[in-house]
Amino acid sequence: MYLVAALNALLLFLNLYFYGHLPDWLSTKIKEGWGPVFAASIAILGVLWQTNKGFKNLIASQEHQATLNREQTIEANRYERAEQTREKADQKLTLLRALIEELKAGQDNLHSLVSLCSVLEKNYEQLDPKATVDLPALPQFEAVIYKANAAKLDILGSAISHVMQAYARLEKRMKLPGSKSDAQTLHFAILGFKGAILESVKAIQAHLIELENQEQEFADELADATQEIGLLEKQKLNSVLEAPRVDYSRLKGI
Repeated sequence: MYLVAALNALLLFLNLYFYGHLPDWLSTKIKEGWGPVFAASIAILGVLWQTNKGFKNLIASQEHQATLNREQTIEANRYERAEQTREKADQKLTLLRALIEELKAGQDNLHSLVSLCSVLEKNYEQLDPKATVDLPALPQFEAVIYKANAAKLDILGSAISHVMQAYARLEKRMKLPGSKSDAQTLHFAILGFKGAILESVKAIQAHLIELENQEQEFADELADATQEIGLLEKQKLNSVLEAPRVDYSRLKGI
């Protein structure tokens, strides 16, 4: 700014000299013919200075925009990663919760089967050991959710082993080999079957405890991802509401 004022003062001085408005004591110190040369030189210097300053301001503006673009790209990538983490955590948590509920339903069926075995055990004791009897219909369990999501179990990570072992126990102990035999054979079969069911109930309960712990970890993971996305959205909103801060000190002298 000060340089521009100095150049303008010099140009005014030369114009006054050129048109004869300077005092004689001052005008005689400048040789004739040099006034236009000085004026042209100063004008050229002024143009060069302004051009140089303009290029510097342009570069500063481009650098500032490049910085903004980098920051926006970093924020966009961070937001995308957070969204992917939240989506994956939500999928894992939803699937695991559904499997846990199905396993608990299957466990309830096993308890019902134990009660039925106790009734059959007493009935067969009262029959002729050689009498041929039929087994009543046993409660059935269909692992609908497990079978429908078999291809997606990998997203559960280490929890998949507990899921598969629990379902293997459940499906195996819901079936009693044979449906017709003599009362004595069925009586001993029911005793063994009942013991196997109780063992499976205990094993499935242990797997459920591990799965419920894993469920809490998935829930925490989802909460952390959701919180991070909330913070990113808040930062994005603040950046929109606030005007971009430019270092105007670098633009002085325009």
